[in-house]
Amino acid sequence: AEAKAVLPALRVLADVFVAALDRTRTEARQRQSEARYRGVVEATPDLIFRIRRDGTYLDVHGNPDRMLTPPEETIGRAVHEVRPADYAGVLMHNIEAALDTGTLQTFEHDLEVGGAMRSFEIRIIPVAHDEVLDIVRDVTDRMEAELALRRSEERFRALVQHSTDMITVLAA
Repeated sequence: AEAKAVLPALRVLADVFVAALDRTRTEARQRQSEARYRGVVEATPDLIFRIRRDGTYLDVHGNPDRMLTPPEETIGRAVHEVRPADYAGVLMHNIEAALDTGTLQTFEHDLEVGGAMRSFEIRIIPVAHDEVLDIVRDVTDRMEAELALRRSEERFRALVQHSTDMITVLAA
């Protein structure tokens, strides 16, 4: 009789143990996943911001030396408090569009950083019903290289068009 009374208690205890073991395994997998995510984020040269629909910064990742404001002065504050007005307006418009349509929004914007104008490509990705990831990539070097290439092509084209000599191009 006592054994029959103990059996249900042992089953409950076993169920509790199995549930705790499952929870431990799940938490370990989650920590591994977060570590992988952190590694990817830290390896990218991009700045990554998590922003709520109301414009509040929730999280910041990236090299603080490349940010307009340090992370501790950004998290918990609104876009219009820490970004230039023209940029804040465009950013908020794209946050709204991303959340309303559920689609990626991309735009480019020039900002002064450290006394120099820099060009940025901004991607707004909806990640929850009221949150986006704002991924900011400095594309200044690429833009300058493209401009230099266009100027070089224009000079070459002008040289060829105004040359009185015969020009032949040979394939190697």
